[in-house]
Amino acid sequence: ISANQYKCHTNHKFGFVILHYLAYESTIECVDSILNCLNHTNIYEVVIVDNGSSNNSGKLIDSKYKDKNNIHVILLKDNLGFAKGNNIGFQYAKKNLNCDFICMLNNDTILSQNTFIDKCYEIYQHHPYAVIGPMIIRKDNTIQPLIKTIRSRKFYILYRNFIRLELFMSYLGFNTAKITNFIVHILQIFRRSNQIHEGADYENSQTNIRLHGCCWIFTPQFVNKFQGINNKTFLYREEELLYILLCKNNLESIYTPELRIHHLEDVSTDMIVNTPKKKREFIYRNEIASLKILINEMKA
Repeated sequence: ISANQYKCHTNHKFGFVILHYLAYESTIECVDSILNCLNHTNIYEVVIVDNGSSNNSGKLIDSKYKDKNNIHVILLKDNLGFAKGNNIGFQYAKKNLNCDFICMLNNDTILSQNTFIDKCYEIYQHHPYAVIGPMIIRKDNTIQPLIKTIRSRKFYILYRNFIRLELFMSYLGFNTAKITNFIVHILQIFRRSNQIHEGADYENSQTNIRLHGCCWIFTPQFVNKFQGINNKTFLYREEELLYILLCKNNLESIYTPELRIHHLEDVSTDMIVNTPKKKREFIYRNEIASLKILINEMKA
């Protein structure tokens, strides 16, 4: 590390925000991965927000880490959803702990780089991006597809209508009907149509693309300006809403393979709804609500 890099590092404070809901073991694995990687290399804070878990897991986590001065557990009475829950942690890290780098990290992710914080500082020193997104390695060891941009407002209106129809048919019990399978197929095409194609160069950085929501590193460019992400949704579409927020404020973001995390995916959702039908309906209901908010934000 050069003298200039060292000066840059010591002028900043790094915080992790982890939203917890029900999945005790996953959250512990996530937090312990941070402790195991970074304990001897960086000064940092960890804020765990228990989003109103009904299984007492938030209190168990608080008890487990009570002797760790850099781990702070916030116990919420109710489930506020993804955005509002994360923003509670964001604001605590910013205002109470004076963090100017804040990493929102899903509780079903694993950190494995002991240079994670240093690399964030170095990327920011090279260029003041507002948000940094890492390479996401899924549980089957494939790379999470990259997203080019958001789609048009008309696209999301059509997409929402398809989901509403699928949800209606699910309620009627027509899950195996040919028309339902057709709708599911169309939805899958819609989801994949704006991903960068297979064979894309994941090994190079890309700027101002839609960053995956399981890990966002907010730099001082963002932290100094905002109190968190758009908090109007309960679950889903946070990625597009962040993209819109950055565009409206002329702020830049970057995807970089220099940073890598492992993502196990959907752990908390699977604990809430444990049958395929219930999970599908849970997803569709929240998608419909969040798409309405996204459509309105694109209109503004």
